[in-house]
Amino acid sequence: MKQPTMSKLTGQVIRVAVALALVFGLIAALPTTTAQAASQVVVISESQTADQIRTAIQSAIDTTARGAAIGITGTKNNLNGSIRLNIPAGITVYWGAELTGDYQTIAYGLLDLSGSGKFVIRSGIISNTTAAEGSSVRSDGVDIEVEGGSVTTVGSVSSAIRSTGNRVTVSGGRVEGVYSAIRG
Repeated sequence: MKQPTMSKLTGQVIRVAVALALVFGLIAALPTTTAQAASQVVVISESQTADQIRTAIQSAIDTTARGAAIGITGTKNNLNGSIRLNIPAGITVYWGAELTGDYQTIAYGLLDLSGSGKFVIRSGIISNTTAAEGSSVRSDGVDIEVEGGSVTTVGSVSSAIRSTGNRVTVSGGRVEGVYSAIRG
């Protein structure tokens, strides 16, 4: 049996080193994703109703320790209704899902937040496609940070984000509304 030459061994070592660097590089990048340090990740799906999505996310929030985070991923188009969540102080929800729907009311948003926690949009979409009044995200007390993704609405008197008693920070992504992007 022929022994491998030094150049073949060196090539194999380099390939293994590059592979390991890629693996460790990807692992190091994970904390910047939607599920950053999330103690739980909820995946929404096309087959779920608004109430099923709300129950899954709220259950994760309710069973997460203060200071922890929840990650939301998946896709739900044409949502019929509003997803109302209570995010208490010390809980952060990282959004990376795609959610679209036609929810026409000024009282609630397609995604309706209450409490005093934090909601961070890292990626994904939240879009209320109603032609009238309605928000994509409405918050009463929950701080909202948009770092990426898209929050839009197309209604003639609608806002992408409607907030009361909270802070809205946009450092990336897209926030667009016909009436207003952000309305307090």
